[in-house]
Amino acid sequence: MEKSNISGNLLPEDLHMLRFGKRFDEVVYLDDYVCPICHSRIDEFGYCACDAHGD
Repeated sequence: MEKSNISGNLLPEDLHMLRFGKRFDEVVYLDDYVCPICHSRIDEFGYCACDAHGD
């Protein structure tokens, strides 16, 4: 059963699970790799917040 808050909306961790197949706290980030475009960390699949893959 999906978790929801009092207004019936899905909680953020459940939305991440539905979209990406893992909880947000299970994502592994590469040490010292930051996207030069959006300045966010790059995960184990090479993705960042802007989807530029650090290019």
